[in-house]
Amino acid sequence: METRKTKVIVHSRIRAEKPAMSPVAETRAKKTISVLMTTTSFPVYKNLISGPFVHQLATALGQKPEVEVEILAPDGVFPKTESNKTQYTLRTFRYAPRRWQRLAHFPGGIPVALKKIPLLWLFVPVFILSFLLKTVQYGRKKTIIHANWASTGVISALVGRFCRIPVCATLRGADVTSLGSSIWTRWTIRFLLTNSTYVTTVNRAMESQLKHHFPHHAHKVTHIPNGVSDQFLKLTPPTPGKRIKLIAIGSLIPRKSFTTLLIALRGTERAFSLTIVGDGPEKEALVNATKEYGLVSNVTFLGNQPATAIPNLLNDHDVLVLSSLSEGRPNVVLEAMAAGRAVISSKLPGVEELIEHQVSGLLYSAADPDSLRENLLTLSNNPSLIPLLGKAARNVILNQGLTWEASALHYTNLYRRALKAL
Repeated sequence: METRKTKVIVHSRIRAEKPAMSPVAETRAKKTISVLMTTTSFPVYKNLISGPFVHQLATALGQKPEVEVEILAPDGVFPKTESNKTQYTLRTFRYAPRRWQRLAHFPGGIPVALKKIPLLWLFVPVFILSFLLKTVQYGRKKTIIHANWASTGVISALVGRFCRIPVCATLRGADVTSLGSSIWTRWTIRFLLTNSTYVTTVNRAMESQLKHHFPHHAHKVTHIPNGVSDQFLKLTPPTPGKRIKLIAIGSLIPRKSFTTLLIALRGTERAFSLTIVGDGPEKEALVNATKEYGLVSNVTFLGNQPATAIPNLLNDHDVLVLSSLSEGRPNVVLEAMAAGRAVISSKLPGVEELIEHQVSGLLYSAADPDSLRENLLTLSNNPSLIPLLGKAARNVILNQGLTWEASALHYTNLYRRALKAL
């Protein structure tokens, strides 16, 4: 009996003295994935239009019972909004006096901010250091770090390597467009691929480009498309009137090439009206262009609008026009297609994966106003095409299952693969 009691006591002590599990082991045991999502663009305060697709993905992931999401983003010029704790927890880091915290969140992001306000370069070292330290602070308690954009990915990859935490990074259009011409871009992405578990892209063309340039890391690259909210699928088809109502949505920066659209509208004043949604450093030049081209009565500048307003705005218009020179896979195109709106877009790899010319939308050569005007006149001469193109566009979204719920499921599966690969 004495021996048996001794064994029980010994076994009890062994169980009591068992070391605490690491976050990764604990997550595997609980089957819960704890994610730190790092980003330089997120709606960190009320009515801020910043990183809507990151916000929507975080919200969709947070609705999954097996996933816990914490967001880390730069602080802004106003105090941080309250976290949506049922879906995610929002953390921010300070890097300057509040009124100078303008590096992130504004149209065009950090590159445009630095060009517009050169004094902001003074805060870049503090920005990077603060981002790094906060990623360590919150990341070491997580089991996955999910970085958005290449620059954020470099910081997250460093932390992941130091803390032995798997890192998944999502690249978008601007991250890859200069891959063939920029040594800095190639170094950044090579570093990211070397030190991350997986790298995802928002379109297949970017996936192919990365695999071509970095064949030794091809096994780490995969494509996960963004999704679209179900509320867009509930909108009724357009019924064009005498004047076709166009809408263009995006930051007013050179890359969006709104000037191309305004030039294309010259001489078509009676056939179209245009609403431009967004703000940015190009606004004054664009307003002046409408005066020069005689379009003042045809063009309305609405400024930035909250994401919640976009469904109603699309519902009030017939056609979305995207005039960008480069994009990844623009969410505004997905939303317009889901809303059953006809889309006229510049020919971009991410868009051409969605739109077949004259079947599910219209495509034109980027920066070519004559080509864009030709497509506009096609619709003005045949307005019955608009609902037909819109219906075909919505079917593309439905057939490809491009919802945020599906996107969140793909990322959840990727997280599980990353944990197994550790």
